[in-house]
Amino acid sequence: MIRVGHKSPSGFTIVELLIVIVVIGILAAITIVAYNGVQNKANDTAVKADLKNMGMLINVGLAYDGVVPQNETQLSTIGLKASKRSYGGHLVDGGSGFKYNALYCSTTASYQPANFAIISSSTSTNVYSYVNGSVSTFPTASWVGSGWGTICPAILGVAAGNSNAGIWMYENSIWKIWLP
Repeated sequence: MIRVGHKSPSGFTIVELLIVIVVIGILAAITIVAYNGVQNKANDTAVKADLKNMGMLINVGLAYDGVVPQNETQLSTIGLKASKRSYGGHLVDGGSGFKYNALYCSTTASYQPANFAIISSSTSTNVYSYVNGSVSTFPTASWVGSGWGTICPAILGVAAGNSNAGIWMYENSIWKIWLP
């Protein structure tokens, strides 16, 4: 008499497949979170480096001429550059869908000592400022209910009449053409 052996079925059970899918999902979630953290840090670093470089270029002109740029035309001739993909378009929402970012503030031409500041937001929503030769974190709460008319004098430490109008480098959701 020939006995046929009982052969166990080959393949995976549904439970085993579900466990593998869950483990892959968990690993993918961890990887995505880690990647986003690295991406945000890279964008923050790019914005801070841009602010430092812009500040150095404006300081060269200040040392040479004794004044800081007073209007957009003067600011456009300096050769400022920005890593545009690292900036968020959300520093200030002007309503009706327009976004503003990268604000340049300066003292008036007659104010001494001449001074300037630049404030920008990264895609991570962190806000940074360049003032008096250094880049630092800028409190986002300072923007609530405010515009450049109150921010510029405050960050420069001058009375409202000693501060020029702020110049947006990213205005109405568009970068200025002179800022490559």
